[in-house]
Amino acid sequence: MIMRLERIADEIAGATMGLILAGLLYLVMGWAWPEMRVPVVIVFLVSWSFTSVDTIVLQQHGIVRTTSSGWRYIRRSERGRRAMSLRERIWGDMATILLGLVVSLFVAGLRERYGQRPDGLFSLFFSRYGRPLESLPRLLSTTTAEIS
Repeated sequence: MIMRLERIADEIAGATMGLILAGLLYLVMGWAWPEMRVPVVIVFLVSWSFTSVDTIVLQQHGIVRTTSSGWRYIRRSERGRRAMSLRERIWGDMATILLGLVVSLFVAGLRERYGQRPDGLFSLFFSRYGRPLESLPRLLSTTTAEIS
């Protein structure tokens, strides 16, 4: 019974921490790139939930241990020793990709804020087509000759 209550409290604490970090990210993105703050927060929350699912899967496999004080760690003897299927590893991989997207959008917002236009397709996409979600079908329907 106590273990179950500890797990429930751990999940509530994890969700609360994710919401606090999402709120801080919302404020920071409002300063760096106001138009992208809501999509970035949504991507961050999805990434946070994927990380939580990945941690639960790793705990079920006995790879991640929890100390009595609540800290989680990976036993060194278990690293690379247990084979996990792609279905079990996908949660952590997707969380890493989405968190990388959050960081890259924040850096792009900083570059835009300080007057340096991002290079490459990113710059072409946002300078030529304005808002990304509204103009995506138009971008996909154009050819590279029309863009140049």
